[in-house]
Amino acid sequence: MFQEDGRGVHEMIGSRTDTTRHRSLGMDVFVDKASACLLRLMRSRQRRRSSEVSNAESVSGVAVSQREVQFSDFEAVAKLKESGGLRKDFLDNWYRLWRDNPAIATAKSPLGMGHVLEAKGRIVGYHGSIPLLYRYGERTLLAATGHGLVVEPPYRIHSMDLLGAFWRQENIDL
Repeated sequence: MFQEDGRGVHEMIGSRTDTTRHRSLGMDVFVDKASACLLRLMRSRQRRRSSEVSNAESVSGVAVSQREVQFSDFEAVAKLKESGGLRKDFLDNWYRLWRDNPAIATAKSPLGMGHVLEAKGRIVGYHGSIPLLYRYGERTLLAATGHGLVVEPPYRIHSMDLLGAFWRQENIDL
């Protein structure tokens, strides 16, 4: 099968392939340049982020530890939450959430109240965990919801540690 100009089908396919290859080479160059640009941007942000981490650590200047929150932490957590712009908390509320909560009675093992970050012997971060009960069909499921995440600015680099501890809780169905 020939076209009017005398070229055969194979010649046309070949020329189409050449055009596609040319376009592909142009696209490859574009992709290479775009990739290089994005890589430079990501690396510069990593360098900046690394310096921010070291700045945050140098601001705090101390090791930060994480542990489960206890009732004895109420005063320090309440002050931290207020300084972080959250509503004032009351000890009665803590009793309601973590002692009188019907979800606690259904748990197979003790449930945590959340976690705190400590630095220099004081609480600098908090994230609570409130147990809840849900029904699905005939099943009762134990769930948890986060509560009152607050971390002092110099220690916010450690916020993900608090969130990670929340998501790693055991004995929670949802």
